[in-house]
Amino acid sequence: MSAYCPPLRRFILARLPHLVAFVLLACALPSWASDKTAVVKPPEPMEFLVNIKRDDYRRGILRIAIVLEYADSRLAAHFLRFKPKLMHQILLVLSEQASEVLLSNKGKIELKRQIVKEINQAFRETEPSAVKDALITDFFVQ
Repeated sequence: MSAYCPPLRRFILARLPHLVAFVLLACALPSWASDKTAVVKPPEPMEFLVNIKRDDYRRGILRIAIVLEYADSRLAAHFLRFKPKLMHQILLVLSEQASEVLLSNKGKIELKRQIVKEINQAFRETEPSAVKDALITDFFVQ
């Protein structure tokens, strides 16, 4: 058995640099590849279906999807923990709206302003002025 040891040792030592290089490359490849192919996912919109007021004393329906734009990117993860509270605040604002007002661009802009104001007011102790804008990504009034 000792006669086979020196050739085996030479075989291993001859290929050791290649083996080390291969292992290092294999370990570094996943992190290198993930840096190049990282895909930034857009935030998921919050969707609402709400009864709203109409002039003829009947109820209308508003379907809307909203994406909040934060003053600082780290706040998105912070506010994710408080998503039920966020949705509650937005729902309160939406349910007060009248369908005739929302059909105009001026009404939509005022709605966005009210949503931002109510959310920032609800979170004023922890993160004052955290939300910069409310982006409406889907809108339907019936």
